Amino acid sequence: MDFNEFKEQFTEDVKQELADAGIDAKVSINTVEKMNESYEAMTVTPEGSNVGVNVNMEKFFEAYENGTPYEDVVDKAVNVIEGGFANQPTVDVAALTDYDQMKDKLIMEVVSAEANADMLDKVPHKDMEDMAVVYRFELDSNDDGRATVLVTNQLIETMGVTPEQLHADAMENSPELNPAVIKGMTEVMAEMMGVDVEDLAGMGMPVPENPADEQMYVASVPDKVHGAGIIAYQNFMDQAAERAGGDFYILPSSIHEVLIVPD
Repeated sequence: MDFNEFKEQFTEDVKQELADAGIDAKVSINTVEKMNESYEAMTVTPEGSNVGVNVNMEKFFEAYENGTPYEDVVDKAVNVIEGGFANQPTVDVAALTDYDQMKDKLIMEVVSAEANADMLDKVPHKDMEDMAVVYRFELDSNDDGRATVLVTNQLIETMGVTPEQLHADAMENSPELNPAVIKGMTEVMAEMMGVDVEDLAGMGMPVPENPADEQMYVASVPDKVHGAGIIAYQNFMDQAAERAGGDFYILPSSIHEVLIVPD
């Protein structure tokens, strides 16, 4: 079956399996627009709730096309939805429009301006060369990840707040919620390999005798999610200069981190 046929059948079968499991939910199909991607989604919302779970139907169709049995694809989707219901943070929908309650949850994220041109028309942002700073409300953060809401032009209009005030509050709050963390590349490599820095030398890898001799540093936030937003922090350049021991330049890496190279 093609994607349109899959979409229709998949939606009905997932809804039926949820009903068989005793879960009464509303199911709708819509396009989800996110930074750096958009996809056709099935949104499943439990009765009596204002918060639903989005399922990327394009990825499940891809699995089906790649040979995964259709029944297994449906079962996997149901498991994802049930897991999403179980792990949803408690959201006070009324609070989402109350800026006084939400402003202390403001964080910043840096995205590609070119790749997100259409989305940037709908959200308050600050241009930074070929990047753009956007804003999110962090609803919850734990070992499994973050739950955030992207701030849109419509949302701040409802809240009665200006883009300038939003930016000023985000500049104050984001470094508190997600402080910049700068580590030498040697330390980062050791963490990735699950060993101590001292063990790298025994593995034949170069380890600087003096930490100040590092050739490169990695800067992000504690959970390493969308950590590139730290370049917008007011004191980040000073922190980077102190760690690099003077002049430095920044190399583009990803939306999750930036690389600092001493000059």
